[in-house]
Amino acid sequence: MPFYIIVIIISFFTSILGLLVKDNRIPVLISFSFFLFLSAVVESIGWKMSAKYYNTIALYNFFTLFEFIFYLFFFRSVFTSNRMKKMILIAIVFYAVCALLNIFFIQRGSFHTYTYVLGCILVVIFSIAYFYFLFRFPETGSLVRNPFFWIGIGLLFYYTCTFSLYGLENFITEKMKFYNKLLFLVSDLLNISLYTLFSIGFLCKINFRKLSGLS
Repeated sequence: MPFYIIVIIISFFTSILGLLVKDNRIPVLISFSFFLFLSAVVESIGWKMSAKYYNTIALYNFFTLFEFIFYLFFFRSVFTSNRMKKMILIAIVFYAVCALLNIFFIQRGSFHTYTYVLGCILVVIFSIAYFYFLFRFPETGSLVRNPFFWIGIGLLFYYTCTFSLYGLENFITEKMKFYNKLLFLVSDLLNISLYTLFSIGFLCKINFRKLSGLS
């Protein structure tokens, strides 16, 4: 099993551990835990399908569609501004329609790079907006003990990097086959960094000394 899938599985278990903290037992983090479980399942299925040389395009097209919609709903839950919530809801509907049209009619049979790039742009925009509001209107408490801060950092870093990586995937795999292994290596490293930051986010509020009985 690839190491990045192991990291996703670890991230899921850290999310379960993080829910031991009462402050983490909120709908957005509980749903995030389910999302991590689903990610581990989908990536495991994709890995096994690839090992048997099955086509995984449809699997990843629809999962990445769901993934972007989930992340946008995540930001909608984080923002307190009704205006921002409305903007994100419009973005979700717009993205879902564009992605489905692209998958079924425009880039049918290949990875939906056009709408993947669009999804990256939306996630990066709302990540930056979140940090703008976070630093302009600071919340009480330490940022390093704010799970949304770590999740936001992970999403901003990952989708800023993968904007070009996956956006050019079809071109790279068709024209520069020598770079396939490099593409997958960079992708694995970015996934490891993303899910590691998610894990930090779920664990940041845990008092391990108290949990272990030390004080």
